[in-house]
Amino acid sequence: MRSLSLLAIVAVAVGAVTAAPEEQQLTDGLADANRRFEQGDFRGAIDGFESFLADSPDHYEILYKLARSYHELDEQAGFDQAIRRVLALNPQRAQPFVLMGRRFQWEGRFPDAEKAYRRALELNPESIESLAGLADVCLARGARQEGLGYLEQIVQGHPNNVPYLWMLARSSQNRQRQAELYRQILQASPHGDVVAKGRLALLEARWHRQFVQIEGLDRPQRIRLFYTPADRKNRKQGFRFHHESKGAVEGWALRVATPNTPYVRLHVNGMGPYKFLLDTGTQGVHVSRVLAKKLGLESFGKSRFEGLGGGSILYGEIVFLDSLQLGRVKVRNVPAEAIDLVGIGDGIINPAILGEVRVQIENSRRSLRLSRWPEEGEEDPIRLEASHRLGAPVTMPFLSFHGHTIIRVELQGLVSNALLDTGAENTVLDLSVLEAIPALQASPVSGYGITLQGLTGALLDAQVVQDIQIVLAGQNFRVVDLFAADLRRMTNFYGPEIHAVLGMEQLRHFDMTFDYRRNEITFQRNLR
Repeated sequence: MRSLSLLAIVAVAVGAVTAAPEEQQLTDGLADANRRFEQGDFRGAIDGFESFLADSPDHYEILYKLARSYHELDEQAGFDQAIRRVLALNPQRAQPFVLMGRRFQWEGRFPDAEKAYRRALELNPESIESLAGLADVCLARGARQEGLGYLEQIVQGHPNNVPYLWMLARSSQNRQRQAELYRQILQASPHGDVVAKGRLALLEARWHRQFVQIEGLDRPQRIRLFYTPADRKNRKQGFRFHHESKGAVEGWALRVATPNTPYVRLHVNGMGPYKFLLDTGTQGVHVSRVLAKKLGLESFGKSRFEGLGGGSILYGEIVFLDSLQLGRVKVRNVPAEAIDLVGIGDGIINPAILGEVRVQIENSRRSLRLSRWPEEGEEDPIRLEASHRLGAPVTMPFLSFHGHTIIRVELQGLVSNALLDTGAENTVLDLSVLEAIPALQASPVSGYGITLQGLTGALLDAQVVQDIQIVLAGQNFRVVDLFAADLRRMTNFYGPEIHAVLGMEQLRHFDMTFDYRRNEITFQRNLR
């Protein structure tokens, strides 16, 4: 009996030694998948997670990470299958419903997103992510007070949570409440919390002058604008761009320096001048990695710009600029993002960073005019030169969502939301417009690319529309041979639904005055 027992023990030990390498390999594979997941290499993470789940199909946390990876890659079928498995294991946890809310929000399905966030809040009333998701959805659909209420709940329960203090500050329209929140941010982070300030400032280009200081506006400044030439060869010659996390070719895209887009020369940190694209469709300020290295800019953290090229990801660095100087106007303490810019120059600037300065893009004079707004009762020193313009000025409100300027236009008689983008040459329609206006004649196209928000994205499932009537600021335009594409997928724009991007093809016919204090823009037709 002793001999048999000893043999059995030896057999078990030998079996354990034999199995150990396989178990070790599985453990190493999971560790590698988790590392890739944390680094943003979701494709590599999926392969590791799937291998692990083949042996452990009911591992909740890995299933959740698998679902999130599919969400990040915008792969709907994989996400649906993974999230169903997660909910089958435990339908009483809030985390999956928050992820479903994000997914619905990405797709523009705001009612479904709201239901998912509310379910998550029922399961976990303390879930900050659920409250933040509800706030974002409410703000996107125009329910401002309800959205602000959710943000107030977050900051009341977490008074030192700097990111959500910033989110509430940039969403509130009450200046007194904004001032209280800024003081609360500085109290929670005496040194200004540079990383949090930088990340959130990149999302909203309308900053508080407590952080962005403007000098040199004692008298109006007129800075010359340069327009890129209409180089047909340059337009047709595409370049390949890469997904950074996996190095695979994603598609073709046009060069960014498209004709008729305006550039301005400015000094950065006392050096220059450098060539920056003037772009009302981007977020804040971007500098090229080459310029950031040349200026020795210190990185304060990583940034990620999603959605270009239909789900590809660009990684950048958060940097701070001591000064930007346009003419005699100097802007200090400017957060920016250092990213790879191909064929675009040294950087991109949204004039909205100037906050309460009057910004006039004068296409008639090829200039950018900066001036202070007159005090109450003070005579306005700026006069509109009638010789350069036609007709009466038209003032209309715009929605500023995370730095984007969204206005109302008519597309073939259909009142629609349009992103005003001086960094794009052509007007681009959303595919939803083709569904809403069946009379539009369109045909599929492939092998082309397009530039939006001053950066490059590929056209996915694109159509070419024969012609459409667009009414902007009372002026009627007939636009022929324009693209229609899935704008939300291209730009990762998760705010209010947009039906078109208006580029310089139409905007060059106007001189535009931006009032970032009241969210108003004045158009006046010029002779161009």
